[in-house]
Amino acid sequence: MTMFKTIDCTLRDGGNINSWNFTRNEVTTIVKGLDTAKVDIIEVGYKGGSGSNKSKDTGESSQCDPDFIDFLPDLHNSKYGIMISPNPSMDVNIIDEIDNKKISWIRIASYPENVDYSFQYIEHAKNSGFKVSMNLMGTSKINVDNIVEIAKKLKSLDADLFCLADSFGSLVPKEIENIFYQILYNANIPLGFHGHNNLGLSFTNTLAAIDSGATYIDSSICGMARGAGNLPTEQLLSGIKKIKNIKKYNEQAIIETAEYLQNNILNHPMTISKAELLCGLNDLHFYYFDIINNLCEEKGYNLFDFAEILSYKTASSVDKNIVAEVAEIIKDKNYAI
Repeated sequence: MTMFKTIDCTLRDGGNINSWNFTRNEVTTIVKGLDTAKVDIIEVGYKGGSGSNKSKDTGESSQCDPDFIDFLPDLHNSKYGIMISPNPSMDVNIIDEIDNKKISWIRIASYPENVDYSFQYIEHAKNSGFKVSMNLMGTSKINVDNIVEIAKKLKSLDADLFCLADSFGSLVPKEIENIFYQILYNANIPLGFHGHNNLGLSFTNTLAAIDSGATYIDSSICGMARGAGNLPTEQLLSGIKKIKNIKKYNEQAIIETAEYLQNNILNHPMTISKAELLCGLNDLHFYYFDIINNLCEEKGYNLFDFAEILSYKTASSVDKNIVAEVAEIIKDKNYAI
């Protein structure tokens, strides 16, 4: 338990809510609050864009250009991190633009179908002097044996951390326990967990991950993130003090920072409504909801039947061709649930 560390993703994952349009004053307030709270790693955004959010009016933390990195306040307790989500049009040398005197950690994010493409970025970042993590998104969409093989590859690359993301908020504690056990037994690489809250299980799943050997836990202030959001940082730091007797963090600082964000940045609290619950229940990417909801309203299909059939067919990323296949199944009533 002494190795337990926290990674706050507010400026990175939270940017999905406001298209990363944090003012510099807001960035400064958030960073200083997290640093005072002694959060271990502050993930300040993406280098090169998120890869999934297609908004064109994005703020500085969506690109983390050198001027933005240079502006970031000096830290006393925390370290800075950045996420890279590789895509075919991106050059691995984008890593060379990142100041490793200011930024300590780079996380390379990948969905299961693109994982092989991420390894060159991990290797390049390690050779450039960064601490390096891989963030496996859509963990629920990949067989545990394949996750173990990824872990073994990461260990061979001397990666510092393998973070498993429950991107669709669909995992339950027993699944997390099994995944973590299999990885640690077969690969023994440091593990992290990133939980989404679609089914209200982000804290329960986080505790299961900690008890199963996770030493890094993701969260964001007020849960700020796509869909149902993440585990709120203020709840994480307060909860683990009560449950795990971990006293290294400053709860007052993070609670006050959460109040600032709630009052000045979020237009409304994170919610768990039909969209979030339907996607969590059926292990669907949150961006599927509007697509299938609009289609079902237009055609008169049952949304819940549609989502359940789609759950058996989807890969981790949104695929409109699969939606079209399910539409034909629903149209012909050639299904039984």
